[in-house]
Amino acid sequence: MDNEKVTDTNPKEPSNVESIITTSEVTPSPPPSTTTSTTTNATTTITTSQPQANIIGGKRSRKDDEIISIQEALNDQLEEEKNLLEEAKEQEQEDWGDESICTFDKGYINQSVFACKTCQLSNDKLFGFCYGCSMHCHLYHDVYELFNKRNFRCDCGTKIQEPNNSFKCQLSGILKEDDNNNVNNINNSNNTTTTTTTTTTTTTTTNNNHLNDIDIGSYDKSQILNERNHYNHNFKGKYCYCDSPYDYKEDMIQCIFCEDWFHENCLKLNSNVTDIPSPGEFSDLICADCLSKNQFLLLYPQIRCYIENDHIIIGDNNNNNNNSNNSNSICKVEGGVITPNKKYDLFCKELWKDELCSCLKCKEIYKDKKVEFLFEKDENSLKKKNKTVDENLDNKPVNVFEMGQDVFSKTLPPTQQRALIEGFSDMKEKLKELFSKKLDKNQVITKQDIQSFFVDLNVNKKFKK
Repeated sequence: MDNEKVTDTNPKEPSNVESIITTSEVTPSPPPSTTTSTTTNATTTITTSQPQANIIGGKRSRKDDEIISIQEALNDQLEEEKNLLEEAKEQEQEDWGDESICTFDKGYINQSVFACKTCQLSNDKLFGFCYGCSMHCHLYHDVYELFNKRNFRCDCGTKIQEPNNSFKCQLSGILKEDDNNNVNNINNSNNTTTTTTTTTTTTTTTNNNHLNDIDIGSYDKSQILNERNHYNHNFKGKYCYCDSPYDYKEDMIQCIFCEDWFHENCLKLNSNVTDIPSPGEFSDLICADCLSKNQFLLLYPQIRCYIENDHIIIGDNNNNNNNSNNSNSICKVEGGVITPNKKYDLFCKELWKDELCSCLKCKEIYKDKKVEFLFEKDENSLKKKNKTVDENLDNKPVNVFEMGQDVFSKTLPPTQQRALIEGFSDMKEKLKELFSKKLDKNQVITKQDIQSFFVDLNVNKKFKK
């Protein structure tokens, strides 16, 4: 802003025409569009030469050399903040879910998971919880964001937190009757098959994701243990082979199997990978540990982004079985024998899952390895696509600024609250004085003005002490 100048776009107009500022050097340009405005205290029409702001996607867009008033600059800033808040709300709702509910009742689902460092001080057991509980039950705690976890049910307020008897899930409620179905005891929720009894017929269904096996009515989460949840060092705030805390300065890649996150440098050091593909060159990462547990993947060299001859040896066991014409019974990789020579991480191409065999024998292998998720569609993604705009608007979380104010009022002592409020009010009044002086003199606010303002503000603050 060092080169800012004061410019009068229409010297012939009365002196009370609103003063204007520019944020860059003014250069000759084609005549701007003409806009007409009417003063509130007279019937005469004043025509000013002022370029109109472009409206792109419902948002105001101005040119870099456009001349605007201080009031317009402030209005633009308020509008930008409003747009950013709306975008943040939509992103929050889409990525993390509804903050007003606990997802425990939804069962084992794919969701954003969090862990609590504060609660771990009194409980050495690992546990995780949903976004709603992170914003209510653990709002004032030191929380780890673990990002997406597959087939995970919220642990907040369950038996795993038993040492902390005083802790209760704030979002726990009463299950409502669904289609008049009565269901079995909660302990059956960890079984694959559950029995559902209706008013007319009795059927056996398989449902691992929802709590169709909890007695309708009140239930006590503190007596429930989510036995199918999987935990790793992420729940201690550690990641990668190096077992280090998260550092935003380092890029990490998530393994699709264990869902741990790995530094690019650690992937190079730990395995035989010399070059990490760029994000657009691969679809998924399978870490070396998961690859060693699922060596059937080595039978599919075509799924890799690149192949080095010394990675694997594929032989033939000469086992020629008679397969039926049914595609589910024909094995694509029958007879392959794998001997891994080196430890390495696997970077998979786009649509690599389509290359995996789907015969009955291979499906049994996937089930035994508990990797059936490779063939499942993400229900959460489908729900996001099917959600209407009205539903997204209705389910938007509360204003993040209001939540910040609530945290401010509950976490800081009254003396510190008053000091911060007084300091902010003092800065606001002094900024108004600076703007008024510049406006009266028809001057622009320079970089030096802002720097001097904060220097004086700090001097006055020290002087008050």
